[in-house]
Amino acid sequence: MIKLFKDSFGISYYNIILATPLVLFMVLVSLYLGFSRSTVDTLPEMVLFMFTLWVMFGAFLAAWFFMVKKAVENSKSVYILDEDQAKASFNLMREIPAGIGCYFLSFLGFLVLFVTILVLWGAAVYNAGQSFIGSINLDAAQMKAPISSIQELGVFIDGLSPEQLLKLSQWSFLIFVSNALFSFVFMLWAPEILFSDKNPLTALFKSVKKVFVKFFKSLKLFIYIAFLNFVLSFLNTFAILNPIAYFLMMILYFYFIVYLVVLVFLYYEREFCKDGQE
Repeated sequence: MIKLFKDSFGISYYNIILATPLVLFMVLVSLYLGFSRSTVDTLPEMVLFMFTLWVMFGAFLAAWFFMVKKAVENSKSVYILDEDQAKASFNLMREIPAGIGCYFLSFLGFLVLFVTILVLWGAAVYNAGQSFIGSINLDAAQMKAPISSIQELGVFIDGLSPEQLLKLSQWSFLIFVSNALFSFVFMLWAPEILFSDKNPLTALFKSVKKVFVKFFKSLKLFIYIAFLNFVLSFLNTFAILNPIAYFLMMILYFYFIVYLVVLVFLYYEREFCKDGQE
């Protein structure tokens, strides 16, 4: 696994251009959300807004994941000159139309299935929490209290009774475990679509099976990802106090996202694409 982590870092470093579509897309989505906030007033407009977002995300995921796949495949090549490697990296941008053409419909279906599963998963977790933990029973003032800073969060917690604090910690633990389990179970879904099966529904079942076929390797990978995410989140709590440090952390987060996707794709390619294994 150490070699996997190291090679993924190398691929991400030499193909940092992968961050460019991600940054541009997030800027585009932010602008669109800002524009829609003042223009979407009716139900038909809301439907058009959601449809546009669906298409935008479908096109982006198809193009970006295809670029990552090509970067992983290019890593097998031996480049004599640095210029050749830089050219291969730059040429990844040319793969965007091909990615959309090949996988656009697949990721439209992926998004529908993902949101549906996420809603059902959330409902199941909520019902389980209500059955085994119960409601925290916040009063109207506590529910309306704004929580936008650490100080306000401290005031909110101080206002809770010991029973409410216990239930709040139990709910937090339940949500943490459920989110972790959800991420673990479905972490190979996207590479399954790119490397094996364009049908998002059959790819879903195949990817879940592969997670558990190599359970301990998949678990090691997931723990490593969770650890990196924890470290970055911890550093971000300090960086938010300084604008320059916060800007640097944002750059690091974008690189982390690229590294994360490359890592998962490289893991899938090495574990499940050997000698035509599927």
